[in-house]
Amino acid sequence: MLKSTTKRTGAFILGAVIVLLALVGVATLISLSARGVNSLLGDEAKKAEYEQFLSSVVRNDPDPFDDVSQAEPSQLIDCVLWSILQSNMETGSYEIVEFENSAGFQIPKADVEARFAELFGVTQGITHTTVDGGDYVFTYDQNKEVYLVPVTGIAPLYTPKVTDIQRKSRTIVLTVGYIPATEYALDDSGNVITPEPNKYRKITLRTTNDGYYISAIQQVAN
Repeated sequence: MLKSTTKRTGAFILGAVIVLLALVGVATLISLSARGVNSLLGDEAKKAEYEQFLSSVVRNDPDPFDDVSQAEPSQLIDCVLWSILQSNMETGSYEIVEFENSAGFQIPKADVEARFAELFGVTQGITHTTVDGGDYVFTYDQNKEVYLVPVTGIAPLYTPKVTDIQRKSRTIVLTVGYIPATEYALDDSGNVITPEPNKYRKITLRTTNDGYYISAIQQVAN
């Protein structure tokens, strides 16, 4: 009986991982297929790079902020954890473990802080908190200093489309269209039909010696 239960658990975990891999990668695949080989030149290549960087942030539409210190902490942690999930599907750096009524990843606090710095440039004063995404919960275990992240197949709300790049000294100001992920479609030939964004944001990146990070997300007047 124990052997049968183990097989069912293993099958569930494997199936869930496949679902997560497909959904986490959908924004990247759609972006690349829509652009095609000829688009990976000049600013188009940079747009594709920025879209990949922003995908985990745009996906759940965090509230605008003029400075990271003004942002809702749980929304930023949500972005960071989705970014880690996406990279984990590519690298397999975390093992799946079973915890109460579920299975998923235990992501150490230190890893979250490191990725937080990559996305938002902050290395101190990070507020660790449980994320309630409505259809999923990423639980912060303060005693173990880990996030319990169940394997989940939640699709993004939005995928990013960078429409303009403005460079000023050590800042890069991007105009980013938010494309509803549910509105992508295929034509009769199987080509991806990319819908138009239904809103836009100005996202400011601060450049560093190693790259860049997000310092602000601001509304764009209609």
